[in-house]
Amino acid sequence: MTIIPRREIDELVALHEREPSLREVFVEGLTDSRFIEWFLGENGIKQIPVLDIATVEVPTELVLQGGLEDGNRGRVITLAEVLAKHETARSKVTCIVDADLDWFMGTNRDCATLLETDFTSIELYAFNEQAIGKVLKLVLQGFEESAGFVIRQMTEGLQELFLLRAVSCIDKLGLDFDTPSKAGFYKSFRLTASGFQFDSDKYLTAILQTHRATHKKAEFLARVAELRPRLKQDPRYQINGHDFEQVFALYVRKHKGFGGTHPDLIVRSILASVENEILRQQHLFQRLLERCSAER
Repeated sequence: MTIIPRREIDELVALHEREPSLREVFVEGLTDSRFIEWFLGENGIKQIPVLDIATVEVPTELVLQGGLEDGNRGRVITLAEVLAKHETARSKVTCIVDADLDWFMGTNRDCATLLETDFTSIELYAFNEQAIGKVLKLVLQGFEESAGFVIRQMTEGLQELFLLRAVSCIDKLGLDFDTPSKAGFYKSFRLTASGFQFDSDKYLTAILQTHRATHKKAEFLARVAELRPRLKQDPRYQINGHDFEQVFALYVRKHKGFGGTHPDLIVRSILASVENEILRQQHLFQRLLERCSAER
């Protein structure tokens, strides 16, 4: 594997001024990089590198000055905003991030070099019957439920999880929902005769206990109620991508005969199930092809 040296933003700007034909794409992480690289290759674009933001030194203070969280997403957005001020880089560099809460909160990021996912994250391009059906038929051979049924079983719980995350993020509570020793997470989902049920109250209690914040529970639930009217008809605008992966894997493994299926097998099959033609219909990928295919 080729190791890309970590570059300063000024170096990146200077490079594009010296080599105006150079094009690059920057994304949040390795999975996104491989997925975008695959998509471009499927559409005949193999010469443009798709790079993890870890290959660029984005100062924490610069991220925080922009009112962003100091994480990969904040670094990609910060890089995009800096590069948008330089004419050569503005037309030749594309930065891609998960929309995360932006569509839910009505946040508009007007930046020439920045593209956001059409839904909350890259993973949600697989939240449809075609992609889930492909996983069920080709990976989980013998799984009897239909893709549409599986999606309906997961949707309510995933949206409730999203609301909990949204409150924590918006109110800057710093609750860690990605700690999947996940005892609380796993115990809060049950497969019963009436369906796949998520006990939101039980999960929230477990999270708050972990952070010694149970005294904030009533206030937290009130904030959830305030945000609930923002939910859109299309659940893909209010589902966290990692929650989708974990809940789908958990749902499958709770069925007789599939308990021994390794969750990583299920998770890794999710993005692999997305077809190129489906992506080409989405705004993000249309804009990406336009930027990467324009005359140099």
